[in-house]
Amino acid sequence: MKKIAGLLALLGLCALSSHGVESGPLAIPTFHCLGIYWSPPGGAAGKDVLVRFRQQGTAEWKTGLPMRYNPIPKTEEDLADYRGSIVHLAPATTYEIQLTLADTPTTATLTATTWSERFPEGVVERVASRETPLAITASGAPGVWRVYDGRGATIDVRHQHDACITINASNVIVRGFTLKGAGAAGNTKKGIIGAIRIEGGRDIVIEDCDISDWGRLNPKTGFGFDYDAALFSNCKTLRRLIVQRCKLHHPAFDGSTWYEPKYPTHTMGPQYINNILHLRSADGRCQSEAKQNCDNSFDFDLFNGKVPEGSEAHGVRGEPRYAAGAGFDAAKNRGIFQLDSASPGVGAGEPLPNFSAGYTGKMPDIGAHQRGTPPMRFGVSAREP
Repeated sequence: MKKIAGLLALLGLCALSSHGVESGPLAIPTFHCLGIYWSPPGGAAGKDVLVRFRQQGTAEWKTGLPMRYNPIPKTEEDLADYRGSIVHLAPATTYEIQLTLADTPTTATLTATTWSERFPEGVVERVASRETPLAITASGAPGVWRVYDGRGATIDVRHQHDACITINASNVIVRGFTLKGAGAAGNTKKGIIGAIRIEGGRDIVIEDCDISDWGRLNPKTGFGFDYDAALFSNCKTLRRLIVQRCKLHHPAFDGSTWYEPKYPTHTMGPQYINNILHLRSADGRCQSEAKQNCDNSFDFDLFNGKVPEGSEAHGVRGEPRYAAGAGFDAAKNRGIFQLDSASPGVGAGEPLPNFSAGYTGKMPDIGAHQRGTPPMRFGVSAREP
């Protein structure tokens, strides 16, 4: 199976062990990464949690990116005092994780298994084009997934219905549909609509679908209704929703502008690292100074415009020079965005354990594309270089 090109929801739990129930760590797996959550006793600002991991059955430990103390009470992120990720993992593989509160004897261990990319198929139901919603209610089983095959089929409800497909089933694969026109024009209530609406179930794969022209006009604002979506669910029991190789494009209406709250919601420390912030004019702003962005934090970036006072303590001011042939090749959906060897920012990035990869020398280049690595690939069939 092809590598996952995109995920809409990352939901799942694994077995864990620790030195105490209340402070026990939690790992949430996906195919190639693990989200780690822990609230150890004694956690405090300025005291990191050190992370080590290894594939079960192997001897060598690898270093993960340390987790920083950042409890956020009364928000959706208030799951643990420390949160982090382990990336570049193999699918269907069990890993051992060791967590240590820095400069203390407090430790915890846990194991977690990444998801498998294999979905054994059972019944395959072909679906024809239609102008009314498709209701998916028949489930498969963990070893025999039920496939709803919509390749070549278009479901266009022409804004007469709020959904093109509703799902209330488990272990199902929804494949290859073209979906249009979700969101009944006569429905001006604030409730959320979705071209694909998941009402119940778990272990659902949505792949190779093309979804467009969804949403409703809010007559009070002139914009689309907030949260109207190509895919939507408010099902509290939903676990392991996988959305891959889908194209979600051209909603029916513009959304309203985003608004960032005026209180800290990001992890402490730099959230924007090793980026190239290249403006056409050095008189422009690379970073916002608006009050709504009070907790933004940038460092180790290559930039040529204005930045707030105190930002970019380790950044590099200058104009990037790119490698020969740099740019995006639309015909091949590939791009080269590496710096030239003589450019500012070469070898000036910050190494991030378990995240930085593909660079030679002591420090990575600033920017997403390291010298010496293959061209980047884009689109619904993209893979890592």
